[in-house]
Amino acid sequence: MSVSGVTTYQLTANQIVNAAMRKIGIMAKGQVADAEELTYGIQALNTLIPILRTRGMPLWKLTKATLSLVANTTTYTISQPNKAFKINQAWITPNNSGTNIPVELESIFNYNLLPTTSSGVPIKLAYIPSNTTGTLSVWPAPSAAVVSTYTFYYMYQDEFDIIVSDTDTVDFPAEWHLPLIYGLAYLISGESNVPIQDRQELQSNFDKFTLMAEDNAGENASIMFQPYRSY
Repeated sequence: MSVSGVTTYQLTANQIVNAAMRKIGIMAKGQVADAEELTYGIQALNTLIPILRTRGMPLWKLTKATLSLVANTTTYTISQPNKAFKINQAWITPNNSGTNIPVELESIFNYNLLPTTSSGVPIKLAYIPSNTTGTLSVWPAPSAAVVSTYTFYYMYQDEFDIIVSDTDTVDFPAEWHLPLIYGLAYLISGESNVPIQDRQELQSNFDKFTLMAEDNAGENASIMFQPYRSY
């Protein structure tokens, strides 16, 4: 017996929509969504995708980036092709050699209470995402010497791509196909006269498969906690 040797499997948007419609029983065997049903299905799918961005910090969407520091400047607008949804780590590295310096993530509240200080090596940051960009603030402001001799790195959670064409592949690993199908089925069932008991079953399956997918979305590593010492 031989195996395929293929380990990837990606569904397109129209396949997700058709699978969801089969789950709620509005299509007979062999039928596919017509143009209007496909349009409405993709609209619903594009409302589900942003909600899934909020669930944890999935490894496949973590991206490393650099921040171009400017002397005596604390606030920066970042706008990658997709803005940073969340920032989970930052550090600053000497360009020649030396030890990486961790940069602590602060809440906006705590960042606003930091004292006025002269410029130096940034050791704290705060981040505010907006609709299309994000504002990253560092403290203290980098000095000219720091700008020329250090590089600022950060890890961020990229946003999930939405669907533009019905032939687009969904921006999720294969283990997320069932959560997408059942989540979409639950969303469109409310407009399709599906009995409440069946809708509850769709939601239950969505919750179950989402939790299973999330179990594989994070890092398989330990975390060390230590007391926080403020300034």
